[in-house]
Amino acid sequence: MTTGEKEEPIIETPIPDPSFILETPMKWEIVEKDLQKHFNTDAKFGVNKSAQKFGVNQGYVSKIALVDFDWTKDQERLPKKGIIKITDVSGLRDMCELVLQKKFEDVEKQAAEIHDNEMKIYLLMRDQWKCDRELRMPLFYSGRAFGEDGVKAGYIALEFIDGGIVRHVYHNVQLESCEDVFRILAKLGAKGLRDQKTVEEYKLEFIVQMFKDAFSVEKVRAGLPSLTKYAPNMEQHLDFISTKLEALADMDNYQKLLDESCPIKMLCHGDLWTANVIWEKDQNGLYRLKKLIDWQLPHAGSPVGDIVRFLNSALSGKVKHENRHRLIQLYYDTLVAECGDEVKVPFTVEMLNEGYEKLIPIVTIPVLPFFAGMIEMILKTVPEDEKQEAEEVFLDKLRTSIEEAVEYTRKWY
Repeated sequence: MTTGEKEEPIIETPIPDPSFILETPMKWEIVEKDLQKHFNTDAKFGVNKSAQKFGVNQGYVSKIALVDFDWTKDQERLPKKGIIKITDVSGLRDMCELVLQKKFEDVEKQAAEIHDNEMKIYLLMRDQWKCDRELRMPLFYSGRAFGEDGVKAGYIALEFIDGGIVRHVYHNVQLESCEDVFRILAKLGAKGLRDQKTVEEYKLEFIVQMFKDAFSVEKVRAGLPSLTKYAPNMEQHLDFISTKLEALADMDNYQKLLDESCPIKMLCHGDLWTANVIWEKDQNGLYRLKKLIDWQLPHAGSPVGDIVRFLNSALSGKVKHENRHRLIQLYYDTLVAECGDEVKVPFTVEMLNEGYEKLIPIVTIPVLPFFAGMIEMILKTVPEDEKQEAEEVFLDKLRTSIEEAVEYTRKWY
C-alpha cells in the first residue's frame, strides 16, 4: 500500500459452526442421539454426513434438510438418507415480515406452536390412531419440541421419499390426482370424528390473528390494482370486489362460514395445496398421491377450507368448474363410507357445496394480491424452457379465481 492511500477494512465472513445443521440452533449430536434411540443402535453419523437445503419454494417457516447420515455401522438396516425439518425463530419472522410487512410480536412462542403442532400430529397418527401409513404420511423417526433443553428450535426427522415429484401452483394435475387427495382427506375427517376430544386440542389462534393483520380490508383494497398487470380487462370485476371487501376480507366472517358448513369440528390439514403432496407418475402418466406432507397447521375446523385451497391450486379453471360437484360428492361418499354406522357425518353434500361457494371469495380474494406479487419471484426458480407454460398456468388460475369469486359474491353477498 502506498503512502496516503486509505486502508480498507478487512471484512471477515464468519465460518459456520459444523456442529449445527444448516446454521440453525439444532446440533447434529441431538439428532444423532434421538435416532440412535429410535432405531435401537449405537451407530454414529460418519465423517461424511451432510445436510443440503431441500425443497424449492417449500419450507417458508422451517428449514428443510436432505441428510445423508453416513452411519458408521448397521448400514443394512438404517436409512441412508432422511429429511430433517427444523423450525426456529428466523423462518417465521422472515415470513411474517414478508406477509405482514411489519415485525410480529412474540414470534418465538408462535414458532414453537407451529413446530410442536406438527410433531404432535405425527405422534398422534403413528402411536395413538395408528393410521400414518393409511393417511400416506411420511414415516416419523424422531423429533424434539421447540425449546427442549434450552434449544431455540425444534426438529422432526422423517423418511426421505425417493423418486417423489412436486407440483406447484404453476402446474396442473389431473382429476385422478384430485380424487386420490380427496379420499385421503375424507379418511382424515372420519378419524377425527371418532375422537372429537383429541381434535378439539388442535387450535391455531395465532394463524387467525396473523391473517387478520395480513389481509385487512385496507391492505387488500390497496393490493387489488396490482392484479390488473396479470389479469388485464378485469378492472370491472376488481372494482366490484372492492365494494364488497368489508364482507370478503373479514376473518370473523370466514370463521362463521366455516362453522356453518361443518357444525361439528373435524380435523383439517390446514395447508392443503399441490406442493404439499409428494406425487409419483403411474404407467399412464397420471400423477398419483404418494405422500401427504407439511402438517404444521392441522386444526379443528371445516374440511371446506382444505377443499377450496386444494382445488384452487390443482386444476385449471375450466376443469375445476366442470368437475367441482363430482369431486365434492366423491369426498362426501368416501367420508360416509369411512364413518360407517358408528359416526354421523355432520353435514350434507348440499351444505358442502354451499359452503364451498360462500368461502371461495373469502379464501381467494384476500390472498390474490400477495400471490400475484410472489409469482415473479417463484418463477425465477423454474427452468427457462418451462417458464412460459408455468406462467400461463398460473395466470389462468388467477383469472378464473377472480371470475369465480365475482360469481359467488354476487350469489351470496
